[in-house]
Amino acid sequence: MKANPYFLSALLSGFVAALVSGALRRGAPAEPGLREELARIGSELTELRTRADRAAGELESLRSASGASAAPAPRVSHEEIEATVARWLEKNAPQAVAAPGNGTPTGAAGRAAEASTAKGAPLTIEEASRMLLDPEIDEDKMQEIWNKLRAQGLLDEMVAWFEERAKQDPNNADKQVELGQAYVQKIFEAGNTPEAGTWAIKADKSWDRALEIEPRNWDARFSKAVGLSFWPPIFGKQPEAIRQFEILLEQQESGPLQPDYAQTYLLLGNLHLQAGANERATAVWQKGLALFPSNAALRARLAPR
Repeated sequence: MKANPYFLSALLSGFVAALVSGALRRGAPAEPGLREELARIGSELTELRTRADRAAGELESLRSASGASAAPAPRVSHEEIEATVARWLEKNAPQAVAAPGNGTPTGAAGRAAEASTAKGAPLTIEEASRMLLDPEIDEDKMQEIWNKLRAQGLLDEMVAWFEERAKQDPNNADKQVELGQAYVQKIFEAGNTPEAGTWAIKADKSWDRALEIEPRNWDARFSKAVGLSFWPPIFGKQPEAIRQFEILLEQQESGPLQPDYAQTYLLLGNLHLQAGANERATAVWQKGLALFPSNAALRARLAPR
């Protein structure tokens, strides 16, 4: 079950509001003013994601219809930029980057996924595990399987299966990444509750463990960096997110390029922009576009405004 960068980015960006809510419910911030600010941030994140999704979809449709180059974009807040990127990547990743595994599943497990999810056929843990670990499965089908497990009341059992799988092979970094992805599903289920924070910490620890085993594991470091980058600035997570992305850039550039790597330049530039380092943001995007000239999201970042 390879971690999909677009899928994780989209999900993790949506969990920040849940974590904020969890902190408020536990009474972590003592000052009333801070509690009010956190509640406002959580509410605004949800609204901004909705607005950004609609705006990004309309803009991309217009560009596709006209065949024209990217038009100058209006100035928006850093928060809106961040939300727009996350939602745009979720919907348009197959068009923006020719990432592996973004097609229809072609393997035996992929065909089984098609058959088992059709006509409401129930899934078993054995079937679901084969499908989720199929390297050819795309993120939409993967999430469909997780949703079906949740609907059948099998989510906890499936997560326990991944926990046991990681436990039986504790020095396998990929299995730790897979476990973190399973924990993400529990965050999704918990929604806007304190329990979401518990599962988010578990996911982060799984990615940390993967990096202890294999410091150059791209999926683990990307997942961790994305998770940190979507915390509201009041928590001070952005500098560590920048550090993780910068480590990732160094590792990427020391070996063969992969299509997924473009997202590191995009998100690191966004963080620099959010911190007010406009020139650094532009330099990162320019470097990324030089390496990935067909990446639409990077081109849009560098379009005249």
